[in-house]
Order: sequence, then C-alpha cells, then structure tokens
Amino acid sequence: MPPQALFHDDEEMEGDGVIDPGIEYIPPPSGTVGAGSLIVSRKKVKTPEQIKQEVESEEEKAERMEGDSEDPEDSNEALQARARDKRKPQVEKDGKPRAPKYTSVSIYEEKLLLKRLEACPNAVSMTPEARRLRRKLIVRQAKRERGLPLFDLDQVVNAALLLVDGLYGAKERGISRLPAGHATYRTTSQDFRILDRYQTTLPAMKGYRHQTTKFLYRLVGSEDLLTDHSIVSPYTSRVLKPYIRRDHETKPPKLQLLAEICAHPHKNNPDWKAEPEAPIDYCYVRPNHIPTINSMCHEFFWPGIDLSECLQYPDFSVVVLYKKVIIAFGFMVPDVKYNEAYISFLFVHPEWRRAGIATFMIYHLIQTCMGKDVTLHVSASNSAMLLYQKFGFKTEEYILDFYDKYYPLDSKECKHAFFLRLRR
Repeated sequence: MPPQALFHDDEEMEGDGVIDPGIEYIPPPSGTVGAGSLIVSRKKVKTPEQIKQEVESEEEKAERMEGDSEDPEDSNEALQARARDKRKPQVEKDGKPRAPKYTSVSIYEEKLLLKRLEACPNAVSMTPEARRLRRKLIVRQAKRERGLPLFDLDQVVNAALLLVDGLYGAKERGISRLPAGHATYRTTSQDFRILDRYQTTLPAMKGYRHQTTKFLYRLVGSEDLLTDHSIVSPYTSRVLKPYIRRDHETKPPKLQLLAEICAHPHKNNPDWKAEPEAPIDYCYVRPNHIPTINSMCHEFFWPGIDLSECLQYPDFSVVVLYKKVIIAFGFMVPDVKYNEAYISFLFVHPEWRRAGIATFMIYHLIQTCMGKDVTLHVSASNSAMLLYQKFGFKTEEYILDFYDKYYPLDSKECKHAFFLRLRR
C-alpha cells in the first residue's frame, strides 16, 4: 500500500472525483526517497489569475481595471452587489418578468374559508389579519343575503381606466379610446347574477311584507275583461294573438278529479250530463298576470321575485290558464348575449303536472329563438333535468351554491345547479 494513501483526507474521498479548479496537486521532487520516509502531498491554491476564466469583453475589462484601481473596500462592495444580482430571479427571454397568477375566489370558496376561520377561534383572536379577513367574509355574506351590491375591485379598476382614458384620450382628436393592452376585468361571480334582474331588495327589510294577491283573483283569475284581444309587443312590435294554443284534449289529474267531484251528486241520476270542460289555454303574459305569478314564485321558489320585466318582451313568454286561473308559466330572456337566450323561470303547479304542459312550454320558448343557443340553470335535485335532456340540452357546468343568495337561510332546497345549453 503506497504511503500517500495513509494521508488522504476523508473530505477528498467524499468529493466523488470532482475536480476543483482552484486546487493543484504538486508531485514530490524527483529525488531518491529513503526507507521509512514519508511523502506528504501538498495543496496549493491557485491565484484568481491562474483560474481559467471566460473571455472578457473590452467593457468588462475596463470595469475590472477601474475596480482594481479603487480601494479594496470598494471592490468588496462591488463583489457583494454582483452576488446579490445573481440571487435575483431570472428574467424571461422576452425581457418581461414573470407575473404572479391570481384567481378570483368563488362564493363556495368564500364559505369554506369562513368555516375554517370559525373552526379556529384561537388563531383568529391572535392574528389581526385573520380577524380582518373574517369580518370581510361576514360582511360579504350579509350583503348577499340582503341583496346589496358587493365591492367589486374589477369594476372599480374598469371605471378608473375609463375615467383616465376619458380625460387624457380626449385630447387626441376628441376621441376617447382605451390604452393598448387594456382588458375588461370580470370575476366569476358575475355570471351568477343573471337572476338578479328579477330580485327585489325590499323583502330583506324587517317588517316588510309582500303585497299579496286577493283570494278572489287567485280563485277565478283576474278582473281583466280584455283577455281575448290581441296585443302589440314592445320588444318586436309584432301583433300577438290572444292565444298560443287552446288544448281540449289533455286531461291532467286535476281535471279528472274536478270531473269526479261534479259528477258525484248526480250519480243516481241517469239523465244527468256533464257540462263541456273548458280548454287549457296557452297565451302570452299580460299585466294582469303578474301579481298572481309573483305570488306563485314566492310560494314555490323564493321571496323577492318580481317578473314585471317580462312585460317588455311578451313574445318570449307563455302563461297557461284554466278558466282564468294560472296553472303554469315560462319566461325567457332573449338578449342575455349576442347569440344566446336564457330560460329564467319555468313552473307547473304540482296538481297539474304529468300532462305534457311543461313539454309544450319548452317547445314554444325554443321556437321563439330559432337562431340562438338556449341556456338555463336547473337545480341538482330537480327531476326536470330529464325533460331538458329530451330536448337536447347538454350539461356544461356544475355550480356550487348557485341558489344560495336567493333561498332563505332555513331553506332545505338544494342550492347547487347545473348549467345546461342547447346549441343551434
């Protein structure tokens, strides 16, 4: 075993054959070595000039010469500054630094975050940031329950950009235009407010009660005597006929029950003949229908609904009557987007279902917008999902807590919804 191996450091063995450019091994002198004498390997550190370096440019050489001519303290500071520059994050090839990616928080994520904060009271009491976040989440939740507008940073930014552009862009030929690269900011929660146009804020006030419909009107219909006259649509200026359809053939379970009740007192009279049954009428919405429809929405959907806006486009509506009593209705918003219509409300009274009334209403609403996609939201627990699929509606999205801002706090209805689309 050569004697040099006895003096090898463990640190050198741990290097796994890595060559250090600053260390050079100097062999022993070429003399005779006596017996018992040991040869010790020496390490010599190269000077910075001896270490192989990259070829420097003329500017780098000039900077290095200036640095060498200054005081050693200044040179140390320059070296430290270079080291700090190397530690900074690298810039992309295109010269633009990587911007952090932010995503907006949905309503469901806000609720989960608030629940987590409520589950950790000790952490909230110790950190002021957590207390402030908890207060903000509670305020946002209370505003949603009362139908009040929330603070939208995207909307504020857009308004500020438009204001600045209006002040400084008007100087150029009197035309206001947005700066280059301007984008419209919007959050995901904007898509969830499509039903807000029918929502009123009065029900959230304490001591307020909705104006109820008179029992006489709910029993025998409204007092309007001009139901058999045509109307002119303010949206398309078309003349709308009094009836879309008059159905004499359909016999819902409710009609069968009424016929049995009328025939029961005359069961022992063989000469008795029943009166001809009234048809089920499909017509366009009229002003006298709105109070009853709102009352039905408050009972079967949620409080605060006002469908008076549907009178602006009666072409895209259908109201089903039996002897002036409203038993079903359906409404569509024709101008949600450029090529999209939205079915906002579709309802059949539980006692008049299973008779094809909803099928005809969907068919009629689809026919009114032949060149547009038709979209709608349906509750995750609603069996009408199967009916929509028969017409070709496809599920595009599953939205958590879509109806959370509409249903009361003690409601047991499913608040999740599917977003369906019928493509044309």
